[in-house]
Amino acid sequence: YQNMKAEEDGFLINQDFLLETEIEERHRRRLVEWLSEVHNKFRLLPETFFVTCKLVDLAIQKLGVK
Repeated sequence: YQNMKAEEDGFLINQDFLLETEIEERHRRRLVEWLSEVHNKFRLLPETFFVTCKLVDLAIQKLGVK
């Protein structure tokens, strides 16, 4: 777990990452709601949902839509 925690520090998300893109908060919120519906439909583990949301946020932060 210590190794995983050390790796996680390299993938921090800025609090204002949406301000640097054309993506609005309501768009991200709708995407997360949809992911939640899919998560519940297939009865996935909670970790799957959280990792997916983090990956989406990282992709928005790194790639952005400009």
